[in-house]
This record gives sequence, C-alpha cells and structure tokens, in this order.
Amino acid sequence: MESPLRQRLGEYSVIRLVQDLGRRWMAAAAVAVLGLAACDNDLPRMAPSASLYADTTAVIGIATAPLPPARTYRQGKEGLIDVVINDAVADQLNQRLATLDLSQFRQLRGDIAKKLEARGLQVRILEQPVNPDDYPKRSSGSDDKFADHDYAALRASAGIDRLLLLQLRDAGSVRNYFGFVAISDAKGYARVSGQMIDLRNSGVLWSGVADRTHDPDFISGGTLEMTPLDLSILAAIHAASTELSDDLAF
Repeated sequence: MESPLRQRLGEYSVIRLVQDLGRRWMAAAAVAVLGLAACDNDLPRMAPSASLYADTTAVIGIATAPLPPARTYRQGKEGLIDVVINDAVADQLNQRLATLDLSQFRQLRGDIAKKLEARGLQVRILEQPVNPDDYPKRSSGSDDKFADHDYAALRASAGIDRLLLLQLRDAGSVRNYFGFVAISDAKGYARVSGQMIDLRNSGVLWSGVADRTHDPDFISGGTLEMTPLDLSILAAIHAASTELSDDLAF
C-alpha cells in the first residue's frame, strides 16, 4: 500500500512540479526567515500606561478584528522542492482546518470587559469586527507610541473614546520539519495580540502579544465533530487569550 506522501507526489507531473517551483520560490524564502518576519510584524509589547486606569470617564470600545482561517504552520529549514512537497501533503489538512470555528476567540471581549469594569472603567463591547484595513494608515512613521491606523471615526460611529482591538493573528497546527521530513508531532498553535488606542490622538495606551502551543490529547480523544488536533488548537487560542487578558488587567 502506498504511503500518503507517495500518493500525493503521484499527482504531480514533472511539468506541474517545475511550475510550482517557479511560483513558490518566494514562499520558500519566506519560510527560511519565518522567525524574523514574525518578529517584524508583531505589535510592540507595551505595559498599560498610567492614564489607562486613571481616566474613568473615557468609554472603551472592545472589538475583535476579522478572524483568519486556521491552517498549518511549519518550523525548520526547507528547500524549494521541500516547500512544494510539504504544501502538497498539507493541502487536505489545510482545507479541513479552514472550516474550524474559531469564534470562541470573541469571548475574550467579555472576559476583559469584566476586568476593566471591576476597576471602575466604562466599557462597550462592539459586536461588529473592526478591520484595520478599513481605516486609513497613519503617515507619521513607525513610532511604537502611536497606532498604525487612524480609528478616529469610531468616536462618532461607536460612541467611544478608546478602542481595545483584539486580534487572532494565527491559529492552526504547527510542526517541525527538516526538509520534507516531519521531525515532530503536530500540535495546536495560536498567536493573539491586543492594543488599546486613544482615539483622540491615536496614542497607544497598551499593547501585547501572546502565543501558545498545546499538545493534542489522543488518549481522551476528540468528539464526533472535532479531532484531538482541532481541540488542541482551540485550547491554544484559550491559553493565549488568557495570557493577553492577564497582561492588560491582571
């Protein structure tokens, strides 16, 4: 009986493989510097400012950004051909993970709201997602003390003075590879971020990032709807969300 890897490779003709090599060489370069790229795209970690809890008259709107689909992530060194092989092998899993319901992340709004209200702050949960791409980028450079986008329009449309934007940046399974050989088991992975922004001047009052992994529980097993890997992804999201919440309002 042929292995799944051989079955997947059998679907690729020589011409198709050459086409994929040309199309994905940039992807291979991205994998080679995956760690550096992740650091460059992260929000800076910034402890809550003194004014965050001092001003109890400001209304804080808590929103989530649109959720990304879950997918597979790889760590390690891959060559050009390795990328094509690993992408082909992961294709079916990526399609299934993309259907995983990640909406539990939105519960983080309510969890943080309770903590902020307990400190005497005024909070309003925004039901509609806030997509940064829908708001103009600020032109004042990359100063960490200011948000990258101008959300001032939300003062009027949502009736808030500050925006706490929570983002599920990455979610899915992660596995270590050496070339096209997997050298670790897949585990759940999630990376989340949050940023509180003063809508009067786009100043950042707090920002944080948290990432977690979670091993699948193959002993207890999954459910009819979800596999142990699916459940480990949701567990990673929960753990990362809890860490982010504690960083803002411990």
